[in-house]
Amino acid sequence: MLAVSDLPAAALVGILLGREAKDDPSGRWMQENGFKYGVERWGTNRLDGRHVEPYPPGTIIPNPARRKLDRALRIWRTSEGDARRKLARLPAGTARHAQAASELAESLEWQRQLEAIRPLFPSHAAVEDTELAGKLVRHTGKLKAIVDVLRVVCANAESELAALLAPHLRRPREAKKLVANLLSAPGKVAVTEHAICVRLAPAATRSERVAIQHLFDHLNRRGLVLPSDHKRLPLRFEVQLR
Repeated sequence: MLAVSDLPAAALVGILLGREAKDDPSGRWMQENGFKYGVERWGTNRLDGRHVEPYPPGTIIPNPARRKLDRALRIWRTSEGDARRKLARLPAGTARHAQAASELAESLEWQRQLEAIRPLFPSHAAVEDTELAGKLVRHTGKLKAIVDVLRVVCANAESELAALLAPHLRRPREAKKLVANLLSAPGKVAVTEHAICVRLAPAATRSERVAIQHLFDHLNRRGLVLPSDHKRLPLRFEVQLR
C-alpha cells in the first residue's frame, strides 16, 4: 500500500480495510467496493432519463404537426392585428401605410392557406402516424410510481410543516414560503454522544425566527431519529443566531 500520510501504517490499514469498532468511520475500500457493486448491479448512479421505454403502437397522442400548424396560425393572426392597428393610425397614401397594407395582405394569405390544410391534420393521432414515431419514450411504470410517491410524501410533509408554523406567524398564508426558505437555508450539523444537532440559519425576520423556533420545539418533542442510526440519537433542531 502506497500512501502520503503522517499516520502509522496500522491506522492507514484500518481506514482502508475497516476497524473493529462499528461506529468508527473506516473501511474506505469496502465503501468504494459497495458503490461499485451498486452501480454495476443496480445502476444506482443512472439518470432517470435512462430508464425509459417506447410507447406501444396504437397509443393516441396530441398530433405535433397540428400543434405546429395552430402555432403558425396564432402568429399570423397576431401579425394581422398589428397590421390593422398600423393602418388605423397611419395616413393613407404614405409609404408606411402601403407597407402595413402589404403586411396585412400577406398575413391574410398565410392564414387562408393554413386554414385550408388544417382539416388534414387531426388534433390527435396514433404515435406511429406522427413525426415522433420511434422517438417518443416514457418512464417505466415502476419508476414513475416511485417518483409520484416521493412527490406526494414531500408535498404532505411541506403542508404539515406549514400547518405547524402558520399559527405563530403574523401572516399565516406565507407559511409555505417560509418553509421553502427553511428547507434551503444553510446550517451546521454537529454529532454528539447524546444527539444530532441541526442548526439552520434561514433568511427570516425576527418574528419569523420566533415562529421557526416554535416549530423546532414541536419537532424536538417528537423524538425524531435517522432511520439508519443504530444508536437512535435524537435529532435536535435549532435556529442559528447571527
